[in-house]
Amino acid sequence: MDHPPSIMHSVALIVALAGSAVSAQETQPVEKTKGDQQRNAELLSGFDYSKYPSALTGYTGQDRQQIVFERREHAIRVPVGPRGNYKAELAELPDGKLVLATCRNNNDAYPTKKRFLICVYQSADQGLTWETINKTPLFDKEPSLTALPDGTLVMSAQKGCFGPGSQAKEAINMACSKDGGRTWELDDLPGADYPRNMIVEKDGSLLFVRTVKSDWSGDGSPNLQLCRSKDGKTWQFSEGAVDWSYAAFGEVSAVRLKDGRLLAALRWQIPKTEGEGFEDTVITEDSAVARSSSSGIDDHKK
Repeated sequence: MDHPPSIMHSVALIVALAGSAVSAQETQPVEKTKGDQQRNAELLSGFDYSKYPSALTGYTGQDRQQIVFERREHAIRVPVGPRGNYKAELAELPDGKLVLATCRNNNDAYPTKKRFLICVYQSADQGLTWETINKTPLFDKEPSLTALPDGTLVMSAQKGCFGPGSQAKEAINMACSKDGGRTWELDDLPGADYPRNMIVEKDGSLLFVRTVKSDWSGDGSPNLQLCRSKDGKTWQFSEGAVDWSYAAFGEVSAVRLKDGRLLAALRWQIPKTEGEGFEDTVITEDSAVARSSSSGIDDHKK
């Protein structure tokens, strides 16, 4: 694998209101005016947040100064495989068939035997019915699945073995399939962070964005890593320096807009907090300078 270094600069767009009063339960003020901020904070106060550190903290950041107009549309909902499948990814092949990859915990009580399996399903009728086409040799969690223009399927996933000897903090699993997901060629990609999605560029190449070093304790890297490949097997890497020093973030998703801009959304731990209820989303955007550069994304702006 090639690992050419490249430096980019980026800006994390963080929506916050400086100098505003915040309640003990609020980590960031919500709403624009001080009056609405205060009313909102009062509505979120009074809960026993210490009793449910990862549940009731989910109220943090909610805007209670609004109402919701619900709109419902008819949809067809069908099961895919047995209960227990979760965090699925979907890709459409050039012939119109849909392929779905999902992970499943074997729920073994012994850590050395605990595994997350990847199962693959196919639909030839736009998702109305599904058939199992393979149980992959992958023991993975949280897959992403992408179809290239030639029909090659590329899958990435967090390593699904977490017992002694696990390499989940050293590399992620990568796999390619030339036959619609029935057989897979496996490989390791160095780095613990796994992409939420991959972008198929206009030239048919792949791009995904992830953290350089993922560590939710904050002992990681504040930068982003751009991973590029023409075949899903050989990858080149470039690094982007975000204009913050914060490192407790990961699970990056990215999208290429029609005008060429690249947006990336990432999940981060709000400073001086703990637990999943105190996490929100940060968005980065590349600049025109980056789009005209050789690497394609060397600078970011708000």
